[in-house]
Amino acid sequence: HFIEVAQSMGLRMESERLRHSLLQALSHDLRTPLTALRGWTDTLAMSQPPLTDAQQQLVGQVQASAERMNRLVHNLLDMARLQSGEVRLRLDWQSAAELWGSALNELGEALAGRPLEVDAPHSLPLFEADALLLQRVLVNWLENALKYTPEGSPLLARARMVEEDGRPWMQLSLRDHGPGLPAHLGERVFDKFTRGQPESSVPGVGLGLAIAKAIVEAHGGRIRAHNEAGGGACLSLCLPWHPPPDCPPESLLENPLESPPPVQTAGPPDARPPQAP
Repeated sequence: HFIEVAQSMGLRMESERLRHSLLQALSHDLRTPLTALRGWTDTLAMSQPPLTDAQQQLVGQVQASAERMNRLVHNLLDMARLQSGEVRLRLDWQSAAELWGSALNELGEALAGRPLEVDAPHSLPLFEADALLLQRVLVNWLENALKYTPEGSPLLARARMVEEDGRPWMQLSLRDHGPGLPAHLGERVFDKFTRGQPESSVPGVGLGLAIAKAIVEAHGGRIRAHNEAGGGACLSLCLPWHPPPDCPPESLLENPLESPPPVQTAGPPDARPPQAP
């Protein structure tokens, strides 16, 4: 029995190493042709004489496909870096409202036609996080909601302070009104390469939520996913919160700033600078 268990664990570890190597190889090898493709389509769109309407539409479709591929490659790179431990958090004090705003701006026109409510009051306190990584989490959530919910269905982005285990946490969540998460997956929805319908026509490889979980756990936080009673899914994360350091007034500093010396202007050679009072 123990021999079988050891062999099974060894096989899983070897499989994980192989998967990690494949992630790195794919992500790096795809970047060069993808960059060239995006450059060619941009040049073609601005060519002279101008393209016809049908040609412009075709170029736009190629650009949209290249952008989707670019986000996929970024997800592959993010997952490879997170697994290898190369990512170092750059923590700073963030505003929940501004983070949601940055994520929404990144998707831009993709959110057009979607009723979207943002409930993130500016009165919420600042919290410490890596803005770029946390924005990647929110963008992945929004992309999933756009792919798996009906067109025109509303979305609700929220931020609020909650208390768990006697500690304050900053909670960010996204609620949709789609079919919800597959009940048979449970917490496995955050596993790498896991999708609700493996043969789905919706593009994707099942890395978005896995990356989100790795980023949140690197912050010492928690991530959850559940179906709402009224329909739809809700993704949420909680990051530990502590008050930002206070900045004491200058009068309380041990070495207050000194007044700058008087400015000396040019004058005749025998001119003397004004005496300090």
